[in-house]
Amino acid sequence: MRDGDKMKNVRAVFMGTPDFAVPILASLIEKINVIKTKKNEKMAFILASDETGKETLVLFPSEYQKYQGLEVNSLVMVNASVTKRFDKYSIIVKMLKKVG
Repeated sequence: MRDGDKMKNVRAVFMGTPDFAVPILASLIEKINVIKTKKNEKMAFILASDETGKETLVLFPSEYQKYQGLEVNSLVMVNASVTKRFDKYSIIVKMLKKVG
């Protein structure tokens, strides 16, 4: 399944629910891209995958501070919300727990 197809599935499942609440997802971290915001705070974009494909998870500064010890090839459980801005969907991490 391609990345675009996976996002279509996420939209189909959560369309019509408040803030597109996403239950727990199990994902493998493939890549972590840390950037600095305009306020000079660190945040991260995490490329994660599961058996259905790959998706980018967003860790805003407040969440990044809690989980900055994450490493590539870590298995994590993620609680997130899906938001829509200008016809683009984002998966915003609310809670994250390293497995193992």
